Amino acid sequence: MGRRPGSLRRSPGARAEWREQIDDAVIRLSLPFQHGFVNSYLILGTDGPCLIDTGPASSLESSQLVAHLAALGMGIEDVRAILLTHSHQDHVGMAAQIARASGATVLIHHLEMAGDSTFASVQPPQSWLRELGLPPTAPTTSREASEVPPHIQLVGGGETITFGPLQLELHWTPGHSPGLICAFERERGLLFSTDHLLRASTPLAIRQRVGADPVQEYMASLEVIQRLPARRVLPGHGRSFPDLEAAIADARRAQLQWLEAIWAAVPADGAEAPTIAERMTWLAARQPADVWLAIARAAAYLLHLEVRGRLRHEAGPPVRFFRAV
Repeated sequence: MGRRPGSLRRSPGARAEWREQIDDAVIRLSLPFQHGFVNSYLILGTDGPCLIDTGPASSLESSQLVAHLAALGMGIEDVRAILLTHSHQDHVGMAAQIARASGATVLIHHLEMAGDSTFASVQPPQSWLRELGLPPTAPTTSREASEVPPHIQLVGGGETITFGPLQLELHWTPGHSPGLICAFERERGLLFSTDHLLRASTPLAIRQRVGADPVQEYMASLEVIQRLPARRVLPGHGRSFPDLEAAIADARRAQLQWLEAIWAAVPADGAEAPTIAERMTWLAARQPADVWLAIARAAAYLLHLEVRGRLRHEAGPPVRFFRAV
């Protein structure tokens, strides 16, 4: 590695309170981004550090990650391996820069990749967005796509990998993203829950035209992590917390509440997904490029309610949803 990790000390550009020492080998690095803060987990090993997620790629966030590492006596060139829990921009943006500088192996679920050189799309097909009611003037792309790093190694879930001093059991937990991976370290009782389990309600959005039900996938994936004897949960956003069972109960309750709120928001004469998104306030204060995400989120719940027989739809454009008789 060349440099030894130093103590957690305050340094310009890397506020010490944005770091949380989990144990002797794991440090949570909190990184600012457009919608708040996202976590990258630094794993300290004798042959160099590893990272679980990297934060987004922008001058502000990249300087924060670099400053965090510098405060601990290391640089991005020292990183030996990166586990990307899913391909959303706030979690993968720095991966390419780090992998180029260090030669680090980058692990990610195969469903998060559209090919060897592109991340899987984080949005539904453009034609379907329009069919769902995306306004003609609204962009069908969100913020700039992240650069795919070199040295990609695909995983599928079910593997146990050596990651610095940790033995990580990889669990495929779709819902928030089709190929989202949670990682469990059994000896230490640490569950890296990424965006699958947060203190706040995990957002879900439909990302395929047919054959997907992220609400059902998410609820089933909660059962996967509920079986794990985790003593501490390390989420993708916010501080770590100890009570896995309580957090899962809260997560289930939140999704059921969203389903009931969506169903109640559908009037007798029906509504389109953009109307429901507006009634849920998901369109409030959104940047124009993110309007599609609010609509795709409403559609996820509307289509799940249709699968459950509580709603029906009439083809559009725009597709209109009605309460089932």
